Amino acid sequence: MIPEVLQFPVAVFWCVALLFVLFRRRLGFIWKFAALLLFVFYLVWFREPILVGLANFQNQFGPTLVIVCKEIWIDFGRSLILLTPVLLFIVFFKVSDKGSATLLRFLVVLSLFYWLFFFLFQSLPPNWADSIETKLPKKLEMPKMPEI
Repeated sequence: MIPEVLQFPVAVFWCVALLFVLFRRRLGFIWKFAALLLFVFYLVWFREPILVGLANFQNQFGPTLVIVCKEIWIDFGRSLILLTPVLLFIVFFKVSDKGSATLLRFLVVLSLFYWLFFFLFQSLPPNWADSIETKLPKKLEMPKMPEI
C-alpha cells in the first residue's frame, strides 16, 4: 500500500502520465478510456488521503516535501527488492540478447547506486534535513495578482 504522504504526489504523477497516454497515437480508444477509468477509480477510492496531501503541500510545503522525499526513497528500495527477481526472469526470457544485456546492466547499476546512497544517508547525522527544511518555504501559495 502506498503511504498516505505519497498519495497526492502519486496522483499528480499518474495524472501527467495519463495525459501523455491520452495524446499518444496508435493506442485504441477503449484502452485509453480504460486507463482514464482506472485513474478516476483511484481518485475516488483514495480521495481523503489525496486531499490531506494537497492540504499538507499547501500549508506545510517544506516539511512535507522532505517527508515525501524520504518516503519515496524508502519505497524505492522496497520496490527494487521486489522487482529484481521479476526483472531477472525477464532478462532470461527476453528474445533480444542486446535488450537482455541492457536491462541487466540497468538493473545492476540502479541497484549499486541505490545501495551506495543508502549507506551514505545512513552515515549522516539524524537531523541532516533540518538545514534543507529551513530554506524551503513554509507555505505554498499563489502570488497576488496586480490590480490594473
